[in-house]
Parts: sequence; structure tokens; C-alpha cells
Amino acid sequence: MSGAGTAKPPMNGQHGMKPAAAKPDPTKVERSSKRDKLVVMADVWLRPTPEGPPDKQMLVFNISLGGVGLRSNTSINKDTIAFIRFTAGPIHLESRVRVCWSRSREGMGYEVGCEFLTADGKPLIPRPEKPASEDKKTK
Repeated sequence: MSGAGTAKPPMNGQHGMKPAAAKPDPTKVERSSKRDKLVVMADVWLRPTPEGPPDKQMLVFNISLGGVGLRSNTSINKDTIAFIRFTAGPIHLESRVRVCWSRSREGMGYEVGCEFLTADGKPLIPRPEKPASEDKKTK
């Protein structure tokens, strides 16, 4: 039996090398509220007001006090101001939102992160300031 008994057992489930620790991204801002899973279809208008029929239906996959995560068949540009409406049991939500990011799900559409906006277009939940970069300090 060629090679019999030569396989090494896993080392505490790590199979040899430890993965490299991820470096923190200095441009990312900590979340100000907890996300909760929610699965419901939402009507989305790709404009600030819900005039006429919705432009799209998207799947809501999570929600927090500050925003909502959506799944879409197409990408949506960052900073697009849209309007979202959905009902989930006793919850009826209607809000203007700003698209914060949109990323591909590798052949399975896109995930779109939105923040809720107030009537005057400001974030409903103020975001913490981004950390100052060391190289941008005045000399």
C-alpha cells in the first residue's frame, strides 16, 4: 500500500497554518446599532418620493435602527436617494434611504446597504466620525 499512514492528523482543527489576522480598515466606521435578520419583499423607488409604481422589488435581508440591507438583481449607485416601503406583520415601514454601498454576490445579484434618512435628508441615526489617519495629521 503506497502512501498508507502518511497523512498527518489535523492540529486542533487548524490543519497546519493559522489564517492571517485581518487588518482593521481605518476607513470603516463602527455600527451604531445592532442588525436583525428580516426577510420580506420591499417596493423600492429609485427616487426620493414614491410617485407612480415602484421601480423595483427587492428582498430585505436585515434591518437596524439606522438602515436596511437589500438584495437586488442589479447594482445601485452609491449615494442614490431612494424610497422604500414594506410590511412585515405589524410593522409597516416607509422611508427615504441613501445607498451607502452595493456589492456583487458573484452571480447571485447584489447586496445593497442603505441608511434611513430624515425628512430633510440627513441620516436618521448620526454616524460616528471616521478615525483620523496618521498620515493626514498636520506637521
